[in-house]
Amino acid sequence: MSLLGRGRLWAAGLLACVAMQAQAENLVCGTVFRSTADAGSTLRVVNAQQIEPAHSGAIFGRHLYQVRDGDLYTLDPDVGVVRHYRIKGDDLVEIDDEGTPGDRLSRDASLPCEPDVVLPPPGRCRNDLAHCEKSVLDKSDLGNMREVCAEGIGYGCKTFLRTAARPPELDREPPEALKRACDEKARNFNRADCEAAIGNYIGQAFTAGIAAAFGSPPPIPAAILDELPALCKRSRSGEGCAAFADTLLAAGRFAPWLDTQMQACAFDDNQRACPNFPRTLQRLRQVQAFSPSNAVPCGRFVALNEADTLYSELDFQDRGRVTISGFSTRRARVEDGVVKVRHDKGADFVFRAAGDMLIGTDTWTQGNVYVPASGGASHCQPPPRYREVAMPTDCPVVSPAEVATCCDAGKLQGCNTRGNQSALAGNWDAAARDYTRLCRANIRIGCENLARAAVELNDEVPEERLKAICDADSQAVACDVLEMTDWDAQGVQKALNEILRDIEKEDSDASPEDRP
Repeated sequence: MSLLGRGRLWAAGLLACVAMQAQAENLVCGTVFRSTADAGSTLRVVNAQQIEPAHSGAIFGRHLYQVRDGDLYTLDPDVGVVRHYRIKGDDLVEIDDEGTPGDRLSRDASLPCEPDVVLPPPGRCRNDLAHCEKSVLDKSDLGNMREVCAEGIGYGCKTFLRTAARPPELDREPPEALKRACDEKARNFNRADCEAAIGNYIGQAFTAGIAAAFGSPPPIPAAILDELPALCKRSRSGEGCAAFADTLLAAGRFAPWLDTQMQACAFDDNQRACPNFPRTLQRLRQVQAFSPSNAVPCGRFVALNEADTLYSELDFQDRGRVTISGFSTRRARVEDGVVKVRHDKGADFVFRAAGDMLIGTDTWTQGNVYVPASGGASHCQPPPRYREVAMPTDCPVVSPAEVATCCDAGKLQGCNTRGNQSALAGNWDAAARDYTRLCRANIRIGCENLARAAVELNDEVPEERLKAICDADSQAVACDVLEMTDWDAQGVQKALNEILRDIEKEDSDASPEDRP
């Protein structure tokens, strides 16, 4: 055989070997595997890249898959969950994190194969799905998360945002001042100074931890916001782009928000905002940017997609009062050019003005477009201004003895902690006393908790204390809480609590033979 003929034979053999390897590294497209334990649970091989889990006809998105050394790995790119299966002939056996075999799925049917989808170039995450689990990604740095997102992993895009917004951690290495104060070999070492420095360092760590857990998330840096639209296009991830769009909206980036939301729907029209987004685009096509609000709006606004919106109506009235969807009345205010409405979930509804419309930008109203409607007020008195003081961080301790010492020394964070501890223990009288101290200092949460205490106590003391504080100072934040609390609803809840307490007392007083 000529050298040319041998070359052709060698090339043909190599191509056959490559084809066999490719077949070994992929499942047969169109195959449906069905669980032997739960007939409703299936896996369908959609194409050479994606696999589709379903249960009783409900499809749980499309996952990426990879076959390596006889094992199948699937990744839900939007939530970062990897599943592991061992291939046993025509069966798949699920393997848990401990390596223990579990559910078996058997080859059940074949369906038409779908075309491959356009995905970004793979990186180290998609090249090794077994190590693309969210527990690994959560520990990654910002640069790595950017690259994982660019591979089309929606969970990576969302983790990129969380990492970018993460507050700077307190140095694990104690500061030099603390080291110097506690250097026992130093000539001027003083144990009391050292203990005070350690206490201060621990207090800072505790305060930082509380702020990270319960405070408002820090803003995304402007440089990160700038790169989100381009990163969305690189990722081709509907989930990731939708998260970017929400972030850009919350930051007041009008054009980038619309562009990124449009990309999210182009990549995956199952995203929450997509069914109504064409109407949003049509309504906003003449608007170039958000405009800063100088005053609380007046009148009635209705959501553009009223039937699909949880909070579908905003009715702004005198003194900044706004009735939301006809059943909840709150107080609106303007801060930093946006309209905020304090709600009972511990934060604010936030609306930005766009032309004559309001756009919801918080978690609960995200992307809702509210347009002016008839039937509301045409002129409204402005909201009153109240004195409001932030909760101090002057007592970062939790032990009851230390908290009591703080509060007795006038440290209001200690009073708040002690009040919360008393409330959790069911001692609402003691809790109300501590909350009263906070309320007198114009700390809103103290006044709100004092109003809450009125539901738990048999007397009217909490309400009377709020009224007394307000009578002494008409601009005290207690006046706002007193006016905006739904005392009728609280009265109903209080009556129910009293009935339940009576039932519990009757049960505890009954003899064992009389108890049900």
